[in-house]
Amino acid sequence: VNEYGDEMTAGAAELTHATAAVTAYSDLSVSLRWEANNSSCPLGLICAMQAPVVRGMPFVTLQYRSMRPRISLRDQVNQIDGISPPCETSGRRFTATLANGRVWRVYFSESVELQVSADGKEIVSKTDFNGTMRLADVATI
Repeated sequence: VNEYGDEMTAGAAELTHATAAVTAYSDLSVSLRWEANNSSCPLGLICAMQAPVVRGMPFVTLQYRSMRPRISLRDQVNQIDGISPPCETSGRRFTATLANGRVWRVYFSESVELQVSADGKEIVSKTDFNGTMRLADVATI
């Protein structure tokens, strides 16, 4: 049962109409991969996002190659690291407090510069990212 519904959608700015491909699976897991079309990817690069999905996992993991991580929200972000939108912030670890009271932690394997939209419903990296992003509901960590 998914208690979060469509509260948060994680992806990449370049993946507006991409379809996931299953790259591996077992009884308790599946690995998904999305690739950007050539027009949104620099010449000669393969821009992709992968997501290992495992039953019971306490956080969402996304792996990026030359893409800008994006988080879309149903309820707006009231604050990210104590700053109200619209705003920019940088680092490897962020705390996002939503209008519905839920608090999410966002972790990156490398430092990123994030931009939060004026309506607080989108968080996106300002530059391409190569690495891992993890999302966790603070109540579960």
